[in-house]
Amino acid sequence: MKLSVFAALTLALANTAIAQDQKYLLPGDKAPELKVAKYYQGDQIKKFESGKVYVVEFWATWCGPCIDVMPHMSELSKKHAGRVNFVGVNIWDDEPEQDARITTFVKNMGAKLTYPIAVDTPEMHMTSKWMEASMSEGIPTAFIVNQEGQVAWIGHPMDIDEPLDQVLAKKFDVKAARTKFEAEIKEKIEVAKLYENITAAQELYAQGKHDEAIKLLDDLITSKSKIDTEAKSTKLSLYATNNPEKAKEFITELAKGEFGDQANLAFFSIEQAIETNGKKDLAIFASNAVLDNLKKEDPILLYYIAPAYSANKDHKKSLEVLERALKAFDASEEYKGEESMKGFRDEITAAIAKEKALMGG
Repeated sequence: MKLSVFAALTLALANTAIAQDQKYLLPGDKAPELKVAKYYQGDQIKKFESGKVYVVEFWATWCGPCIDVMPHMSELSKKHAGRVNFVGVNIWDDEPEQDARITTFVKNMGAKLTYPIAVDTPEMHMTSKWMEASMSEGIPTAFIVNQEGQVAWIGHPMDIDEPLDQVLAKKFDVKAARTKFEAEIKEKIEVAKLYENITAAQELYAQGKHDEAIKLLDDLITSKSKIDTEAKSTKLSLYATNNPEKAKEFITELAKGEFGDQANLAFFSIEQAIETNGKKDLAIFASNAVLDNLKKEDPILLYYIAPAYSANKDHKKSLEVLERALKAFDASEEYKGEESMKGFRDEITAAIAKEKALMGG
């Protein structure tokens, strides 16, 4: 539930280079070379051998979801010992102190991380030939290499159990997986092209061509494009830079919308609240607008609008909102039962404790 993760996921496709004649890595293709700089634990895989199955997983030390899946991957590596060769490849862990950071991370994970761990080359061979080639923007991502040396499956490690069993039994439908993945690639390309309009709008606004910029964004919004949520977020952020009245009008409009629109406001609120040069008044305005229009008590919305009150020294109000978030979380079977939300309750309780401390409690 970290803001930086949300922002990274939101903007990932905006930074994807699109080439019409580019050949993408798909299920059924020969697996690229496994070329890493160093192994931190486990047996080295020098090449993919015929008749053997491999799992290549990508992760980073700062990636919470990656850390969450490591115990599961470790159990799978034990379950399939002698049948499947696992390797976790660290990427996107930039210098400085990369080597020491990974070494310490692996040591601290202990029994939660038992399969071989390596790091990408300085030339980012694995990032380029595997992740970027398959248009896989986020981590963790795992690849299954089958007995023929083909990439059989690409996806989230928590979804790997069934396809891995099928690959081992030589019953996995690589052709169907390829067709499905091709469709996903096509959609990503379409979305990436739409993101070009958001970039263009930002550039136009910076040039003082405000009406043209807003029109580009409104076209994405009114057409209910696949990135209309991002278009709304960009429109609000642009208004926030120099037109607070327009920003407030748009905030009022979004607050009356569905959950996605209110989530947009919640993320906008916390960004403005915690950034050094953030518009604290707009953060409060957005938080109030969400509170006034809540259709139900949602812990995510409540959690993200609370910092605006804290940033404006209204710790009593921030505490009240956070306690509502905790209550809503505990009352929600949906959130309590979701694996990725396990740490969210701890974040809420930690925020509550912080507000109480600030109040002298």
